[in-house]
Amino acid sequence: MTTEVKTDFLVVGAGPAGGGLASFLGQNGLKGILITSAPSTADSPRAHLVNPFALECLRDIEVEDDSMRLSLPPETIGAVRYSRSLLGQEIGNVHHWEGVPENAMNVKKYSPSRWVDLPQTYMEPILVNYATHNGFSVRLSTELLSAEKDAATNEWVCSIADHVRKDTFSIRTKFLFGADGGRSQVARLSNATFSKQPSKGVACNIIFKADLSHLMDNKLAQLHTIINPTANPRFGNSPVIRLVRPWNQWMIISAFTGRTQDQDPFKGVSRDDPELVKWIRDMLGLDDNPLTKDIPIDVERIDSWVVRETVANNFIPAENTFLLGDAAHRHPPVYGLGSNTCLQDAYNLAWKVAYVAKGLAGPKLLSSYNAERQPVGAQLVREANLGIIGHIKVWDALGMLADTEGERVRGLERLSKATPEGEEWRAKLHDAMESKMGEGKSLGLCMNQWYESDAVYLDDEAERRTLPEGFDRISDPYISTYPGNRLPHAWLSTKLSQKRISTHDLAGKGAFSLFTGHGGEAWKEAARRISEQTGIPIKTYQIGVGLDFHDIYRDWYTRRGVRESGCVLIRPDRYVTWRSVSVVDDTEVTLRKVLNRVLSRDEQRPDFEGSCSPSKPPAVHLDGLSPPAATPKPPARPVFLPSYDLQAPPFRASYPFSRPTTADAPFEMWAIFRVWSGAVYLLSIILSIPLAFDVGGRDSGLAYSLSIFLFYFLYSFIKAITPKESRVRSTFTNLLGIAQWIVLPSLLIWSLNRFSVDAGSTDWVSRTLGHVRPSAKHTESWQEWFFGQGGVLEHLTLGGWDRGLRYSSPVFQLLEGFCSLLVIQAAGQITRWLVNRGRSDTWVIILVVFSGSIMASAVYFLWRVTRFPQIGNLDATLIGVTVTSAVFLCAFGIGSGRGNPVESSLLFAYVVLCVYQIFTDYLPSPNGAAAQAAAEEQAAANQPEFPPLPPIIMASYSTLVHMLSQLPDAISSSLTFVWAAFQTITPSVIISLTYRIIVFYCATRIIPAVRESGARALMDEPSNFDDTSDAANKLMIFLSWFSPSILIAVYTSLLLQHFSVAATDGDGIGWTLRGGDAGGNPWRWFNVAATMALYAVELYLGKDEVSHWKTD
Repeated sequence: MTTEVKTDFLVVGAGPAGGGLASFLGQNGLKGILITSAPSTADSPRAHLVNPFALECLRDIEVEDDSMRLSLPPETIGAVRYSRSLLGQEIGNVHHWEGVPENAMNVKKYSPSRWVDLPQTYMEPILVNYATHNGFSVRLSTELLSAEKDAATNEWVCSIADHVRKDTFSIRTKFLFGADGGRSQVARLSNATFSKQPSKGVACNIIFKADLSHLMDNKLAQLHTIINPTANPRFGNSPVIRLVRPWNQWMIISAFTGRTQDQDPFKGVSRDDPELVKWIRDMLGLDDNPLTKDIPIDVERIDSWVVRETVANNFIPAENTFLLGDAAHRHPPVYGLGSNTCLQDAYNLAWKVAYVAKGLAGPKLLSSYNAERQPVGAQLVREANLGIIGHIKVWDALGMLADTEGERVRGLERLSKATPEGEEWRAKLHDAMESKMGEGKSLGLCMNQWYESDAVYLDDEAERRTLPEGFDRISDPYISTYPGNRLPHAWLSTKLSQKRISTHDLAGKGAFSLFTGHGGEAWKEAARRISEQTGIPIKTYQIGVGLDFHDIYRDWYTRRGVRESGCVLIRPDRYVTWRSVSVVDDTEVTLRKVLNRVLSRDEQRPDFEGSCSPSKPPAVHLDGLSPPAATPKPPARPVFLPSYDLQAPPFRASYPFSRPTTADAPFEMWAIFRVWSGAVYLLSIILSIPLAFDVGGRDSGLAYSLSIFLFYFLYSFIKAITPKESRVRSTFTNLLGIAQWIVLPSLLIWSLNRFSVDAGSTDWVSRTLGHVRPSAKHTESWQEWFFGQGGVLEHLTLGGWDRGLRYSSPVFQLLEGFCSLLVIQAAGQITRWLVNRGRSDTWVIILVVFSGSIMASAVYFLWRVTRFPQIGNLDATLIGVTVTSAVFLCAFGIGSGRGNPVESSLLFAYVVLCVYQIFTDYLPSPNGAAAQAAAEEQAAANQPEFPPLPPIIMASYSTLVHMLSQLPDAISSSLTFVWAAFQTITPSVIISLTYRIIVFYCATRIIPAVRESGARALMDEPSNFDDTSDAANKLMIFLSWFSPSILIAVYTSLLLQHFSVAATDGDGIGWTLRGGDAGGNPWRWFNVAATMALYAVELYLGKDEVSHWKTD
């Protein structure tokens, strides 16, 4: 019976990627198994160069000192030499790494680590030793044969061969990591796909020993390129010699472009082959000097390899299966990025796996590994292969690419001749070596690995990452705390010690870090509370004079990118995930929101057992609540409908049910009641505001509108400033919810009694239309002067409310235009996606018919406008210019490919809508004042007969009692009153109100999505409309809380805009049910012009069928 071993984490491969991953997982407290088919750690020093940014990863697990002790110091690897032989005449020298003065200076400025030469034979034991001491069992001579997914448990069942015991066993694992090199078995078993380019050729590494310690003075270099035109062409004329251990172990690398493995000249060659030994001695130049002829060489190993350009299309080829290192990307050793990329892959992946395994993050976090590291791997593979061209240019300038020995000798000799040809080739050699120095200056390529993924929070950034003008990503380092960038390094000190501490030493160690400064105590407290409630490790530090750490060289001050009271949040892999420019009002809510997004905490977490179970925290959400298991997942945004039902309990508002079952019947009934209650209150607002205006006059309507606005604003304000769990909040909101049944009619009665016009006029229509005001009274006391009717307080409140609404009309008008354009473009982007998704003509036909219908409807209403009587020349001119401009813009958008038929037809329809609204209320007045008076008389005659309701009858409570005694008559009168109230509503106002609510709501959904994902947020997939945007969530919650007050203000503003005309006495604004002057509000014309101008600019800046969006 086959033995089965269970583990949560199985790492295949013990190289820099596999050993690094096991070490970093162990650092995070996880336990697992690492296997390798090799009988030992690396026995060939293939990879060797470690750049400062990979060494920073080893610094985090405190093995940097061991690495430095076993590596060659930076001084010995600062150049690439070109010489006739290793000991012979030097032809040229190209500075590399810290041998480049700018690099040496920048490395000290931007990293606590350095460039070192740490051969793989020394790096792997360091990593394996750390892994075995931190929870990982390491098995050598153990090979992965096969792996299958268990559908029942979603685990991998791996067949393992033990080459020591000569038997097989099984390992059952939840996570499978492929770090098993270029011929990865994990990649093959998981059906991984790769992007490949044709092989660039073959190469061979020969490891040998030769004691040259007394001969290498002033010959320090990382690589020694040999230029020997007379050498044995079988093994190459321009090999590269590398020092492995000073000064007796060496590697010689010979490459052949354009050859296949079958054409490998080292194929079948033994270590003691005399021809091979002679060739190596010639490359060293040992036989050129009698004093070195007796130095022996000992060939230890011959390793041939293929120059490849391959990268996996997805570093996560199957669920819970990950590729890293050479298993994911394969490239030549140009730029020295091999082991560095392996370590950085592992460092990026380990903390994400750990947080998901511990229940601190949702599984979606793991997908950010591919989103972040696959582009990096693809870029490095591409640049490394392009870097080969630099070597070839130098070889060509030196004549080494010639076919015959004689041509190669002449090519090298011409460089020393004073001839035009010699001058030309010396210039070529100079340019080639300067180009080759680009590899040595590649500090930017090593350092500028910035990320864009769901694990980086960009919503609070005002603009996208902006690079300096002339920035070279290969050579120039980019230092910034912009989210997705590596944490800037700065040396700090403590109060008690002057020992320097890097910002990198404060971050990492498997925990989030939050850096702030003076005034940032709120961030520190917020992080502490969140960490206590959720188990997420967050280390906080205040940096500044007199704080936790002192910025002694002022480097953090210049690199932090935020104010002193702001903060920078760093992930466990020491990448910035979010920053706040300054302290905000609610630091805890803000920080919770960021962590929720970055860690995908809204997802259901998998249940881990075994090694992960001891560290698994309770399933606590970042909002501090632990909802019961039966509570469905809440949506990220509330629905923006005016929520007048103030009695809804906070818990149900935060966690609304989705699909109720039988057990959820009470909640279903509660939801129905909420909908019914909200509809009743919405209807009451729509009916009562114009009723207050029509019955009581302008001041009465303004008083009622202002009073209910303040009532709902008070409720929303209490809801916004109090915690969800607060009893104060629950008490006040419930009381206000119950009180609104009484408050609304009471406020209506109060406004009609106090502010209605003189009841002595003929009827209420005359009082209202005539703009009659109460007769002025002599002020008898200061109380009446201040509090009385027409007093100072009334003037300030009603007058301020009146002016505020009137002056806000242009703002609402322009917002309507802007939001309408957003909705139009969103519709255009969605239709592009529908058409391009399936490449089908069905959607094309449907959308063309839809666009044609919109255009036909718009043309019909435009024709209606032209039929309005007595439109003047100016009106006709404005209409003509507007329609012509709209037609031109629509035609240009369709013809240029920067718009589409749906987008253009909607724009044209909106322009026609604006024109129609301008002239809808136009009422001609051909005979001047007489006709005006006749029209007023006719309008008064057409007014509905109201029952004997306020302000006179309802001012008396005895009358109210009398009405109750006459209940049947009262019900009949009430129904008559409601019907009359309905007749006071003008359809154009309701249509405008509905339209504004819809476009404003759509804009709140569109703008955050575009800010988060750019123009393609509404073009690639409809998932951009899902409820996952935290920015949209914040905005929608705010609008939902204050939606009743917002709706009242917008509605009242529309009423004033549609029904106000200049008073006949010229001293104010009256109230009427008729329209305004011909041509309407000039702001409507301005809105039309601004909307079309903005769309024109957007079309001009856009590109054909590409994601153009005005808010980018």
